[in-house]
Amino acid sequence: MTKSSLMYFVLIRGCLQFGVLASAIYVLLHVLIEDVSISTLRWGIVIGFPVFGLLWGGILWWFERSRAKGS
Repeated sequence: MTKSSLMYFVLIRGCLQFGVLASAIYVLLHVLIEDVSISTLRWGIVIGFPVFGLLWGGILWWFERSRAKGS
C-alpha cells in the first residue's frame, strides 16, 4: 500500500484521523456532560465511527481528486 493509494488515504485520513478523533470527542462529551458510562456508548465507538470514517475518507479522496483535475 503506497501513500498515494486509495486504501491508504481512506484508512489514514478517514478511519484513523476522523474516526478516532470524533469518537474520542464524542465519548468525552457524553461522559463529562451527561455522566453516561462508556459501556453504553461502546457500539457507536467500535462500529459507528470507523464506518463513518471510511465513508468520510472516501468522500475526501473523491473531492481531492476532482479538485486536482480541475486545476
